[in-house]
Amino acid sequence: MYETSEIFNGSPDLCFYITFKSGRRLIWEKVGKISEGYGPDAAADILSGRRQVLRLF
Repeated sequence: MYETSEIFNGSPDLCFYITFKSGRRLIWEKVGKISEGYGPDAAADILSGRRQVLRLF
């Protein structure tokens, strides 16, 4: 989670990223900002989906 320079609802907008491993590679993927409707729950759901797909392969 990173604060951006953009203002949303009177405070800095927050941008969420997820991090996961694919093989030996560490992958950082942007999920979205609070102003776009994404939050910590959405980021956790997306991360669990990515991990589940990686376990199948």
